[in-house]
Amino acid sequence: MTTRPSLLEDQFVDMAFITSLTGLTDKWYYKLIKDGLFPKPVKLGR
Repeated sequence: MTTRPSLLEDQFVDMAFITSLTGLTDKWYYKLIKDGLFPKPVKLGR
């Protein structure tokens, strides 16, 4: 039995995590971001 990672435990996730969890492409999410339907990425670090 495998456990799925919970988004409730982490506040920030990377695009690779989102695409592997949902099976959708990063292109799809960038379109949603552009259309204002998905939160914009937050830059961490430099």
